[in-house]
Amino acid sequence: MTTHENPADLFQQGWKNYRLILEYDYLWHGMAADALERLIDGRKDRPSILRFLDLACGDSATTSMVLNRIAERQPTSSRIVYLGVDNSPMALAEAARTRFVAGIEPKFVESDFVEYLKSCDSRFDVIHVGMSAHHLGLGRLPGFFAAVRERLSPGGLFVAFETFCLPDETRDEHMARLHAIVRNFWTRMPENARDHVIAHTTECDFPVAVADWIEAASQAGLGPGKIVMKSPDRLSAMIKHEA
Repeated sequence: MTTHENPADLFQQGWKNYRLILEYDYLWHGMAADALERLIDGRKDRPSILRFLDLACGDSATTSMVLNRIAERQPTSSRIVYLGVDNSPMALAEAARTRFVAGIEPKFVESDFVEYLKSCDSRFDVIHVGMSAHHLGLGRLPGFFAAVRERLSPGGLFVAFETFCLPDETRDEHMARLHAIVRNFWTRMPENARDHVIAHTTECDFPVAVADWIEAASQAGLGPGKIVMKSPDRLSAMIKHEA
């Protein structure tokens, strides 16, 4: 960062692009939201108090939409205790303005999501991460998975919606494919916004293949991974692990 760059300005640029991606559903958040809702609704042993941990929650817009729909259908005796964790105070300021319906008790914590997992002593029925764990790379995933395992309640569910390399694809090949999609199909975004996305992913994204993810999770003690949703462009998938 040069001396004249303001972190708030940089955040606002990235945030504006993020909102455009959500608005046009370029990363298939709509499909992911529906899949997450089905997973939670499909749990036969869902507790009357559901403790939900949202890692790298951002503004909580997508997750709150899912939980609001669930809360509106649940008995009045049931509650959802929601904890959103993010290392950006500006993202959390947006999240604090997010609407949660009756029956949901929201709370937010400013922290790196991996460090939070390692330092907290609470357990959760559902731990969710979306479009953030692929920043860790294969080297940091085992520690992350071990921390998730420690924080899951017995019978709990870990759900990850992330970008993944295809089985025979290197990171460079994945990036080339992603950037071609951004340039050629994300055309409702301004060109400078697409350039920002390409620059960000080049620097920060380290996706792994699904098989490598599942193997690392299994070695860390998580239950077998199962793909529950794939994006049509084959860039991302949702994987669930049960405690």
